[in-house]
Amino acid sequence: MRVVVDASVVIDGLINVSSRGEKCRNMLNSSDVFVPGLIFSEVSNVLRRYELTGTPDVDGLFAQLLDMPWETIAFEHYARLVWPLRHDVSLYDAAYVALAMVLKVPLVTLDRKLAAAAKAYCELLIPGE
Repeated sequence: MRVVVDASVVIDGLINVSSRGEKCRNMLNSSDVFVPGLIFSEVSNVLRRYELTGTPDVDGLFAQLLDMPWETIAFEHYARLVWPLRHDVSLYDAAYVALAMVLKVPLVTLDRKLAAAAKAYCELLIPGE
């Protein structure tokens, strides 16, 4: 299955030991995953916050992030769709929605607010549902 995943799915896949985290990991490893380049900054920032609160082995989690088997798509391939979405979602979230629209694939997210806004533009998948 071809999908676009957002940062919430990656974070859950890296950190969450529950069944939902396992579903995220399965999605990340068993699908053809596409991401916008900003995902690395978003996930790295969350990992930094986890490090500040004492989460062990954040360096290992960062290494896993860099080794994820996905395809990063450059902004210029979906940029023209990002700006019009600004009224419904943040421009960061718009990158995920626009990429899913361009590739005509589902967007995988755990972000309920993003899912509510994005359903008008693309198919959604929420791990665990």
